[in-house]
Amino acid sequence: MKNTIVETIISNLKQQLELQLLLQSETARLRGCILKRLMEDISGVTHRIDEITGTMELLEIDRRRLISESEYGEEAAHSFDLFLRNLPETSRESISIVRMQLREIAKETYRLNAGNRILLEEALSSVKTTVTILTTSGRTSTGYDYNGKTSTVNRKKILNRVG
Repeated sequence: MKNTIVETIISNLKQQLELQLLLQSETARLRGCILKRLMEDISGVTHRIDEITGTMELLEIDRRRLISESEYGEEAAHSFDLFLRNLPETSRESISIVRMQLREIAKETYRLNAGNRILLEEALSSVKTTVTILTTSGRTSTGYDYNGKTSTVNRKKILNRVG
């Protein structure tokens, strides 16, 4: 039974690794869509990222269930290091390699997400400034009048002038 559980856990982790690579690819693709301001593509990529993340979550729940139902028990399901300590050396090495790959890809994906967050915040700030300009009225200086005083004119909201 030990070998079957370990093989199933390794298979589960490899599936998570494949999904993590796909997530990283989609995150990089999202960056390009943000830079090009392709709103429909951003929506589609974000939807795919949500689907990938949901599948990864289900795999993680399954991995924990497998461990808790095994001879390693509930405690090992919540402490992966405890689970690893109880494995034979060869199994521990196999799982540790996949685990290390998962961590590296997750770090890179996190870095990409941090950059995307900054780009999105800048884009939203730009949109907010544009909306403010379009929806506010004020006074615009027209220079000096014939008495030598600064002359101003009331400026209407740009959206009021369109119609």
